[in-house]
Amino acid sequence: MNTQWHVGILGLGNISQGYDDPDGPDINTHIKACLNEPRLVIDAISDIDIDHAERVRKKWRLAVPIFRPHEFLNRKYDIICIATPDSTHVDFTLSALQSGRGVILCEKPLGPDLAAVKILAEHASQKNTALAVNFLRRWLPGVSHWITQARSGNLGTPISARLVYCRGWRHNGCHGMDLIGAAMGASSSNVIFSDKAIFDFSAHDPTISGSMLIESDGTFAPVEFVGLDGRTDAKFEMELQYSKGLLRIWDDNGMNVLMESVVPFEGGVFNPKIGYCRRYHDCPRLVMKTIWSNLANFLEHRDHIECTADDVLDGVALLETVSQTFHAT
Repeated sequence: MNTQWHVGILGLGNISQGYDDPDGPDINTHIKACLNEPRLVIDAISDIDIDHAERVRKKWRLAVPIFRPHEFLNRKYDIICIATPDSTHVDFTLSALQSGRGVILCEKPLGPDLAAVKILAEHASQKNTALAVNFLRRWLPGVSHWITQARSGNLGTPISARLVYCRGWRHNGCHGMDLIGAAMGASSSNVIFSDKAIFDFSAHDPTISGSMLIESDGTFAPVEFVGLDGRTDAKFEMELQYSKGLLRIWDDNGMNVLMESVVPFEGGVFNPKIGYCRRYHDCPRLVMKTIWSNLANFLEHRDHIECTADDVLDGVALLETVSQTFHAT
């Protein structure tokens, strides 16, 4: 099948194109990922800063029109990518949903709270539009399958979870809460905080540390979250421990994954002591290309999208519980 799917990209900052250059093996951004997926063609780009958009178009040698956001959102695309500042995601996504699209890919966080995310998920369902959310680690090979097995009970009972992050509870802590919520659910209690908040991202989104309990099928698992100052110690690590499985993701020259499971999965190696084990290192960095290939597969074959608005609801609920408790103390 030689179909090419038409893409529009709204917002031309680092995640859209700034983390990459046109040459080299890494694919860190939306524009480079699209240019390296033969089934996709970029039709238009948009930014509030037209001069910046001109520089981006020249840098990537794109022969496409530039539109201001309101003009851009009135056009039709097979996939629209919303990579604008966090506070604009809800309004731009709602606008994109009004005319219906095949796929909308929005950067995380999808919305500022659970109510907003639920509204977007409901609108997407009503419009028969696939609303994907760019939590990068969801698309790392094997992670989605591991989480599905954990949530279904095939990996036994949850034992514990730990997250180390920086640069804002909502901005970056959401990556860890997304994975924890997807695996363990959103039934949390006993939220406690330690130390002082760190304001290394914004005055409205502190980096906080503490712990809570998550209940799953009558079992309570402790969850610890440790916030570091991203100005001096930029780090992301998370671990989910189950009675019959383990998921560990950490940053070290790209994203690293270790998965252990009693359930076989693609690429897993059998080890009689632990069942199946898989290691993955995103080096060269190609997970962004994986995301766009997944979206093309969805349009072409109706393949499963690894991370949709419905998938992130439990993680958003956990994030909000902790945030509300913090601001109430």
